[in-house]
Amino acid sequence: MVKTVKILSAIAFLLGAAAILLPSGFSQDASESIPVITVSGEISAIDVANNTISVKYISDEEMATAAETVLSVTEGTVIDKNATQASISDLAVGDEVNASYISGVDGKNIAGTIVVAVMVPDVVAEPTPEEMIMPEGEVNPEVTK
Repeated sequence: MVKTVKILSAIAFLLGAAAILLPSGFSQDASESIPVITVSGEISAIDVANNTISVKYISDEEMATAAETVLSVTEGTVIDKNATQASISDLAVGDEVNASYISGVDGKNIAGTIVVAVMVPDVVAEPTPEEMIMPEGEVNPEVTK
């Protein structure tokens, strides 16, 4: 069984969201009034020529309504994949991502961070022989479940 491990991704995502890199046309004072928006979903399209990605996500969990947003990737966008810095060309359709962005003055959604969720298998350690045998010589029922 495979589950999504988001601890490292979440830390990088939160740090990136907190320190979102704004376009050079924005002043420090302006950044305080611009809300940072976050989205978690699956990359549904990548346009390397136009430096954009589309992220499909659930906009209303109660109604299970899907939505999609297009994010512009700039020189200031921080992309993290497998705990290393990446570029738009390293992303793939189907990647699960957490992204932070702002709505720019031109109506484009400018990505600050894009963090690809890392998929790792569940790992169950095999019990040692000492863990399997109880002091009375019986097999430990907690280990053999």
